[in-house]
Amino acid sequence: MDIKLTPAERLILANQYEILGELRSDDYAKRLAENLRNGYEFLYRDVFESVSPEMDETSTKFVLDTLIMYQAIENSWEDLGKPGEIKAIDVEFPGFDGNNEGRFYGFACALADDNRFTAQLGLRGKNSHSPKASTYRRMLAVWKELADQYALTKDQIQLVLAARGY
Repeated sequence: MDIKLTPAERLILANQYEILGELRSDDYAKRLAENLRNGYEFLYRDVFESVSPEMDETSTKFVLDTLIMYQAIENSWEDLGKPGEIKAIDVEFPGFDGNNEGRFYGFACALADDNRFTAQLGLRGKNSHSPKASTYRRMLAVWKELADQYALTKDQIQLVLAARGY
């Protein structure tokens, strides 16, 4: 990873590492602060290798749209009195696959940690243990075509759920 920091950014990070080094009596953090101040990129660039790239807007929107869709499905199902033709497990968000959809899963977990979409994600997020993104894209395509996406009829819920393909 090629990181180019401005002198101001290096100084800010150096100060933070110096404080961290003092608080924790951590010689590595103190050395890192010195290397940042002196501009020894070779000696500090590996710190940035553990930083993931920012999640793109398309992926962010996909995860949020999926959770909003499941929220609408579940709320509508409950508002309809939980019709027996639709099972509770069908309206529950299955999650993203932690192995194959790691960015989606990680973002969903971060949302859960931030107390968002807790009805869909629980306290830590849900791992589907199988890829689900293509299924959610099919469901979203159907859901987005509905006139009122947030007050679904029983037939509309079944229509969206049928897009799962199973």
